[in-house]
Amino acid sequence: MIMKRTILYSFAALFLVVVGLFLVVVVLLKSGLFYLGISPYFHYRLNENELKLIDDAILKFRERVENGRFDEIQKELAENQRDESYQKETIAIIKNNREKYGKPLSKEFFRATPPESASKYYKNTEGAFYETWYFTNAENGEFHETFDWTIKDKNEVKLLGYEVSKLQDWEIKTREKEKYLNANYPNEIRIPFGARFIEIRY
Repeated sequence: MIMKRTILYSFAALFLVVVGLFLVVVVLLKSGLFYLGISPYFHYRLNENELKLIDDAILKFRERVENGRFDEIQKELAENQRDESYQKETIAIIKNNREKYGKPLSKEFFRATPPESASKYYKNTEGAFYETWYFTNAENGEFHETFDWTIKDKNEVKLLGYEVSKLQDWEIKTREKEKYLNANYPNEIRIPFGARFIEIRY
């Protein structure tokens, strides 16, 4: 009897603690002192070295486009085992986009996938695979750019794929939300949660 009573008291105490913590979290959330959420997919943060390598690769890409050196872009795609049809389609996309939007003026990082083996997705392709998304502002408007890369031997970056599209409503809303969070909650705790993570920002 005493044992049962002790167990019941323990469960009751645990329940009260859980309820108390829940109420504290609710009050703090309502007060705006911190933000709790689950990260979206493709939310990998490039480290300093990755960021420099990819930024340099994009700068090289821009220089090639502006100077009409499309053969060099096509060569990189070929080195990453992309077939001739894909190479030509990609070059056409790049040219059409340049004609439509004009010269790019700035870019804003949006998303990246965690690095994985390129051979997981592309047969006979070596290196670490990265997919990076940007909002790019150009002379005639803003658009969404996706660059796929392989990074070999930690410093050899080659273009694997390229796509452009009009900015979607959800992307614009997400960007505004993230700007708000960054401005109001500069500190962050991340707790792994499957392929994503729980964000506690304060």
